[in-house]
Amino acid sequence: MVYKFGQLASDKDAMKKEIIKHILYTEAESMLEFGAAVETRNVDALNFGMTLPQVERLDPEEVEEGTLARYQKLGWFDIYTKMKKYQTRLMTTDEAKARNQMDIQMEYTMTAVARGLAWAKDEEIKTALKLHAGKTITADAHWDDPATSNIPMDIAEGIKWVLSKTYMNVAQMKGALLFYPAEMWAFMNQPARPNEFTTLGMSPVEWVTQKYGVQFIPTRQLDTEAMLVYKGQETALHLVYSGGEIPLVEQAREYGVGDMWYVTQLYNTHVMPNSQADQTKNNRILIFQDVCDARPTI
Repeated sequence: MVYKFGQLASDKDAMKKEIIKHILYTEAESMLEFGAAVETRNVDALNFGMTLPQVERLDPEEVEEGTLARYQKLGWFDIYTKMKKYQTRLMTTDEAKARNQMDIQMEYTMTAVARGLAWAKDEEIKTALKLHAGKTITADAHWDDPATSNIPMDIAEGIKWVLSKTYMNVAQMKGALLFYPAEMWAFMNQPARPNEFTTLGMSPVEWVTQKYGVQFIPTRQLDTEAMLVYKGQETALHLVYSGGEIPLVEQAREYGVGDMWYVTQLYNTHVMPNSQADQTKNNRILIFQDVCDARPTI
């Protein structure tokens, strides 16, 4: 069945809301970039808390036959966060309905809303990750300058630092995500300088992906920086409200104008702390600064 938004009866409003929510959320999720950097968890409360161990490693003891290892008390500390509320509105006008253009108006409006939902969520995730990055490294040269840049060496320095500051092993290191300014995509995929890499014609992206297992993701959320992230439950959690007390899509009549739709999302990204003593940083997140010039103002 093909649903025509202007022809649904009032007793099908609930179905209409679910259709709109599904379309909007599905399309917005497909547009996400930084969503790949975090583990998403649905929670049915507005406040969220976790109890974390005070140490990252608890070592066993070598014991003699008939003896027991000493008891090692594992201390704990608590972290808390709460949901942020984001909302947008869209309208289908009476004039669009009279011209039989309600579906077209709704289609274009929903695409714009989905793009806005994705941008807001990407920005929220990026901001949280950047705020808690364990270290910032200045690039050896702008990555879009083939004459002076050394992208593999810059990334190798970042990987070296992460390995020195975490318990991650080499196998785990091959799941890294490298976010970089979208306008640099063509430069990053150009063939490298002759004799720089073992295979003639490989781009820096291809070489680093093959050797280090890094996945490159271009994004408009970054300007002059790149971000290296190792996704996992010890890095960051993206918490999404899934309770039923707050409606996520609502409809109301705007008298004399048309039908107004209210679309709400509640979420928050919580970056996991290195330890109880270092709760502001996560060493699985690293920033490369000065990878290119600032984006021109449009």
